[in-house]
Amino acid sequence: MNPANVVLTFSFTTEATVDTLELMSATADPTKQTIKVNPTGISTHVVNPQLPGHADVYVGVLTIPYYLSAAAPLTASWQAPAFPLDMTSTNVTRFNPLPAATVAHLMIPVLVTVPNANSAYAQAGGPIPPPGGWPVLIFQHGVTRSREDMFGVADSFADAGFVVAAIDLPLHGVTSTSDPLYASAANPLYAGLGLPANQMSVERTFDLDLNTNLGSTVIPGSPPDGVTDPSGSHAINLTSPLVTRDSLREGVIDLVDPRQPRWRVAADPDHLAVLRAGDQRRTPGSRAPSRYDAVRGFLA
Repeated sequence: MNPANVVLTFSFTTEATVDTLELMSATADPTKQTIKVNPTGISTHVVNPQLPGHADVYVGVLTIPYYLSAAAPLTASWQAPAFPLDMTSTNVTRFNPLPAATVAHLMIPVLVTVPNANSAYAQAGGPIPPPGGWPVLIFQHGVTRSREDMFGVADSFADAGFVVAAIDLPLHGVTSTSDPLYASAANPLYAGLGLPANQMSVERTFDLDLNTNLGSTVIPGSPPDGVTDPSGSHAINLTSPLVTRDSLREGVIDLVDPRQPRWRVAADPDHLAVLRAGDQRRTPGSRAPSRYDAVRGFLA
């Protein structure tokens, strides 16, 4: 090419995709994450008669920082603290990369399954619990689903001697108040876990009712119908790509603290199971967590 024919040249860089997540991961303190769960007294077979029942079911809560907005879930994206050189700027950028939590301690539901005496692990002589604590698979469901999808793998991993733990993606969760695993203070399974009595539940859907339900989704632009909108129906928000982006990033950063330690399950005198941090481990053949893969289960 003849330089004389070039009218204009310039260089540019693309927007960083992982700077914020990497910094948030580097500054996370997993020792602050203590997860309390209650035994439900039921096995996976009781949840679904088609399952063999090789794992017992526990319900619980985890407290996390929340960076999106519970008050404006469809319009408010991540915001950073005011930038010292421009106090009106709260954009999350490479120069101001950490978002400010809108809720410092958000309580969200946790679902856990633990191998029982019927599991292949126990039948082969495996101790319950193992002396060094259980290895844990952290399960993350797909868009429009919920933490209850973990029941599809719970028995298989119980047979291999694994606890399975699951939380919901942002704006996802159990929506039926008649579901026995619905996380509300009125549900006796959650007794003693400190769920607030002044709100409908601690489900990550925030029990939003913004539109009329239509199967597993909602009718766009329709009025509320008095029923909680289906899980994830507002997660892919085409009216605000920034909120959609940050909803996915929120789902990734939710796993940063839980995936770092190995958890142990131990019952206290009140029969309350507590998952405590220990050392990391992987199983042979498993893939180490890549750069904050939002839709993959992690072995911690």
